[in-house]
Amino acid sequence: MLKLFDHCIPVKGFTRSIICDTQRNQFDFIPNALFDILSKDQGKTANEIKSNYTRNQIEIIDDYLTFLENKNYVFWTSEPHLFPDIDRSFETPSVITNAIIEAGQYLLKNIDSIIDQLDDLGCKALEIRAYNPIDFEDIEKITSASSLSKIRTIHIILKHNEHISSSQYKSLHEMNPRIRSICIHSSPEDRQESLDFSGNLTLSFTSTTVSSEKCCGLIHPNYFTPNLHALIESQENNSCLNRKVAITQQGNITNCPSMNHSFGCIETKTIRDVVTEDEFQSMWRIRKDQVKVCQDCEFRHICTDCRAYVEDPEDLHSKPLKCGYDPYNGKWEDWSANPLKQKAIEYYDLKTITEQVS
Repeated sequence: MLKLFDHCIPVKGFTRSIICDTQRNQFDFIPNALFDILSKDQGKTANEIKSNYTRNQIEIIDDYLTFLENKNYVFWTSEPHLFPDIDRSFETPSVITNAIIEAGQYLLKNIDSIIDQLDDLGCKALEIRAYNPIDFEDIEKITSASSLSKIRTIHIILKHNEHISSSQYKSLHEMNPRIRSICIHSSPEDRQESLDFSGNLTLSFTSTTVSSEKCCGLIHPNYFTPNLHALIESQENNSCLNRKVAITQQGNITNCPSMNHSFGCIETKTIRDVVTEDEFQSMWRIRKDQVKVCQDCEFRHICTDCRAYVEDPEDLHSKPLKCGYDPYNGKWEDWSANPLKQKAIEYYDLKTITEQVS
């Protein structure tokens, strides 16, 4: 009888499907016809499967089954009951699993309190962003504050500072092994290096400028996450905002730095008070199956999402603005060159100008 390995999860799209191997963190494209076989014909013998097709189609079915076996996506067993499905419900004891903090006067002033509050909420991943040059002493202060926390991984995005050397960045990792990556933007060159033998610290330099929180929300295959945790979480939750909190440069507590709605200031409200509000958590539950166009996309359960920049600013369930993929023809295009997106681009550009003036 045909049995799909439980860590291999097929996802159906409009024109084609994918099968995600969540152990190897990779995926393969498959035709929708093969998705249908995996959906309805598990537990059947090869002959039982082929009995539903014409003689001309059987050769194609054989090719499908050979592909699945060669890829180790399926196996045959006479006792499928010995291989129960894994539990795919998403559960975590953490109120907050990930956080973004923007460097600024509020961060430096309240860093110890912020880390303690995130620790109390069970936060496991932290991203620190700096859009402007920051002194190395301030970087040390920020990273040292989390050195005794329960946070597991820290990713740092900094603006290029010619006075800071690679060895100094390496010293941050030695001081706090939780630091897994440091990205230096606005650099005169593009390069990447590993700063320890285990490869646990990646230091990358990019000429791309990250000038503000507006430089976010890009949907790209490089950001796909075909692992089991991401797939399970995305079934009922937003793949970007679920259990996320952000502290902006101004000290505002938000769902994301790119979202304008503030739920209060870090100096007057606790993070716990904010993130346990129904209004704050409502953004966590907007899943890809509810988003227009995305709901027909084969990548929807391994893709990042963005609710800060959408094609229709008046529709929170519209497609991410910075996505150039069309699931109806299976092609990627330059999203910024799409005339249908220009109205939304102009809206967000105008909103940025208005906010700067005010």
